[in-house]
Amino acid sequence: MVGGFVLAGGASSRMGQDKSALKLHGQSLLDIAVQKVRNVCEDVAVLCGPDPARAQGLAEAVMDLHAECGPVGGIEAALVHTKFDWSLFLPVDTPLVPEELLSAWVRESCREGTVASVLTMESKWHPLPLLLHRSALQSIQSSIATERFRLRTALTDAASATGMRLEEREVSTLLGGSVGAGQVAEWFANANTPEEFQCMESGKEAARPARATK
Repeated sequence: MVGGFVLAGGASSRMGQDKSALKLHGQSLLDIAVQKVRNVCEDVAVLCGPDPARAQGLAEAVMDLHAECGPVGGIEAALVHTKFDWSLFLPVDTPLVPEELLSAWVRESCREGTVASVLTMESKWHPLPLLLHRSALQSIQSSIATERFRLRTALTDAASATGMRLEEREVSTLLGGSVGAGQVAEWFANANTPEEFQCMESGKEAARPARATK
């Protein structure tokens, strides 16, 4: 079983307002993310940084244990909080990531001997979304203590510390080879600035991929 967390604790400084409350096609970015995670995972909570109001009443709020650590800080709080061996982390600012992809990924990953699973397209890393085993907690805490906040570095350190595998899963293989690099780039676009969000609003909705075969 897998628990789910929406990363929504960022300062949104480049957006100029709380981006989790922005509405895309009539739904807030937080609502979109919470619904996707709830449909894929056993449970869902919002990693809200220092402000529990950011959860908007949509799910349980989990506050960071250490301030200004970026996504690694939210991940630490989640691993302390969770009752599940595995956790799925979905950023609130990537609303185009398909639920079908997350579902196939959860189904086919989370294996014994693996500490984390990341998505790739043509070998290019996408550190978020992320699947992470809670055995990474001690290493994540060490990363925070030593101010190693870059997520890729923290994940590499967790694999080394635990002696477990850091898995890379090609998006195209999870979805039966039915998608191309351009479409995946669209799915992983971040709404970090007003201009980027405007592109999401005005652009065509991403086509729904074919469901992955087991």
